[in-house]
Amino acid sequence: MSKHVLVTDDEAHTLLALSLILKKVGFKVTTVGNGEEALDKVLEMASDSDPIDLLVIDLEMPGMNGIEVIEVIERLGLALPIIVISGYEARGLLAEKVGLGGVWFLEKPFEPEEFAQCVRNAIHQGEVNEGARAQEAR
Repeated sequence: MSKHVLVTDDEAHTLLALSLILKKVGFKVTTVGNGEEALDKVLEMASDSDPIDLLVIDLEMPGMNGIEVIEVIERLGLALPIIVISGYEARGLLAEKVGLGGVWFLEKPFEPEEFAQCVRNAIHQGEVNEGARAQEAR
């Protein structure tokens, strides 16, 4: 079964472009246009037979922004790898989250292959982390 990526951005052309890149390299993709919808979709699909394997989320969106979504996911204890994308110099805002708990940052603009590789790396790291958690639980 291919991995399922949820892409969240308030710009329709960005959603389409990212979706096409991911589908081309073999991922199943769901897209939503804001943080509230992303959070709803993650929660709705958490116990589904086809859960979200990775969240790609824009940092700056009207309503609930990317950091707020990440904070809710963390509070709920969901182990979900997340890639934050942003056209703004936002690495400083994410400094405490990037690399810890499965959060990566990718600054716009980026090349399609750079995006696809970041997604593959994040999903792989999420699988490694999940395996380690399963070992600790035994």
